[in-house]
Amino acid sequence: MKLEDVPDKPGIYVLIIRKSVCEKIAVGRFGSYVFPKGHYSYTGSALGTRSLNLRNRIAYHLRTKRRGHWHIDFLLDSKDTVIEGVVLSEANKLEECDISQGIEELRETTVCVKGFGSTDCRSRCQTHLHYFRGCSHRKVVRDVSEIFRKRDLKPKYLLLN
Repeated sequence: MKLEDVPDKPGIYVLIIRKSVCEKIAVGRFGSYVFPKGHYSYTGSALGTRSLNLRNRIAYHLRTKRRGHWHIDFLLDSKDTVIEGVVLSEANKLEECDISQGIEELRETTVCVKGFGSTDCRSRCQTHLHYFRGCSHRKVVRDVSEIFRKRDLKPKYLLLN
């Protein structure tokens, strides 16, 4: 799947991110945190129209210049951070927290920064950014896709690197 094949519809997405080095990053007013080398997932939603649909929201994350508004912008702005792919599904209701909590239940995941991407979360998620200890890209994609399927979502995969 290519970016132009991503539906311009509402949905849920999980960015599959790789950090090539351990790095301390300032996350705006949220503070500075150490992000270990390895794979991460960041769960988000795009439930509106125009800029809030899946294609446009994912395109925003893929830009090299972002506004520095959301927590994830600061992590993605590091030269040692790359989005390797995106697991996504059309959805008409907010399932972002269900997906994030499912990822958190995996034994390989760790919460590196409490509140990252979830400060406005109504479901009291610890975070929407999860670190996968010692996992390959393939395993992260497989595990995240399975969480989508368990919630009756139909995951699609956008491979970027």
